[in-house]
Amino acid sequence: MAIQDSDSERRNFMVTSMAFIIYFYAGGSFAESEIRLQVINVTFNEPKILAAIAWILHFWFFYRYWQKHSSSFLDGFENEIYNYYKKNYLSAYASKKLGQSIIKDEDEGYHIHGMVREDGKFGIKYCYASSVVRDQRTGKIISWSNRKDDDKGEIFLDDFEGHCLRFWTYTECCFRYPSFANYIVPYILFFIALCGPVYVYAF
Repeated sequence: MAIQDSDSERRNFMVTSMAFIIYFYAGGSFAESEIRLQVINVTFNEPKILAAIAWILHFWFFYRYWQKHSSSFLDGFENEIYNYYKKNYLSAYASKKLGQSIIKDEDEGYHIHGMVREDGKFGIKYCYASSVVRDQRTGKIISWSNRKDDDKGEIFLDDFEGHCLRFWTYTECCFRYPSFANYIVPYILFFIALCGPVYVYAF
């Protein structure tokens, strides 16, 4: 089974996790008490020792993956979630809270300046301006005319409707953009692999 991934730590971590998952959940076993490697003609009489070494390697790959990528998910997710300023359902929510319409960038009025995540909260940043120009990569406003600095702020999604929109936004972002799959999925596979022995003895 070939996994195409330029990140060696993630590839090793996922391959060993998948190997354990396949072995335990597909009913794998050693037919004999001895394991023979035909290529170099070596026989191992203690399969349990090999199993222990495999688990040690698995945890080593887990450690190396965590060490290298411990902050990459949050950094990547922050950049991805920022792009959601353009979503119609967030504009509608902001309009409802402001009592003013969110308008197009070339017009004067209220614009979504971006998204904000802080202290466990998720919100929409807005400002009053005209002739807005945005960064093509992040969507962040980089220039404007007639901006009113006293008419800007943040709208946090902290009511029932807001929490629903937050859940939907996070879910969509996780499936649409790569940070979730690149970072979280290997940990999910690792957890499933850890549950393999429990599955074998329980069922």
